[in-house]
Amino acid sequence: GAALIAIALGSMLGMQVSKPLHRLSWLMKQLGNFDFSHDSPEWGELHAARRSRIRDVRELQDAFRRLSRGTEAFSRFVPETVVHNIIHGHKPELTLQKRRITIMNSDIEGFTAISEKLELDDLLCFLCRYLSVMTHIIEICEGVVSEIQGDGLVVFWNSPDDVEEHAFKACAAALAQQHALGVLYPEFSKMV
Repeated sequence: GAALIAIALGSMLGMQVSKPLHRLSWLMKQLGNFDFSHDSPEWGELHAARRSRIRDVRELQDAFRRLSRGTEAFSRFVPETVVHNIIHGHKPELTLQKRRITIMNSDIEGFTAISEKLELDDLLCFLCRYLSVMTHIIEICEGVVSEIQGDGLVVFWNSPDDVEEHAFKACAAALAQQHALGVLYPEFSKMV
């Protein structure tokens, strides 16, 4: 009788440990693929109310949450390929090589006048929306945002990674951005 109770308790304890660890393993794979979606059931378990009661597992869950948030924030400011290489154990090396690149500088025409008309919250919303859409287009066209200067973007193609037909892709990005501005214009005109 006592042996059966010990086996049952051991099995229950094992489940309490293995289930959250299995979910953390799945989340680590997602993080390795730059999937920062926080709407999965596995991510939901990392919230304080649903974390494991076992201290060591709970500490791993907390550490993963910090790692995920830090990686997500880091990938917003550093080219994704660089972050990907770091995550996958490739040590970044500073190398110089001669290569042809394409550079695009862009900004919002009349931004100073626009910014003077908007309240601070509206201005931040305007900039976040604009920069999110523009950087998304750049990433689709294999560009790398080197700098964000207020409302302006400095973008490279063919650096740090090789990009086939980089000049063509930069032009395609510029045209797609112009199209996106046409779609965003009604939204922005309500703000100004």
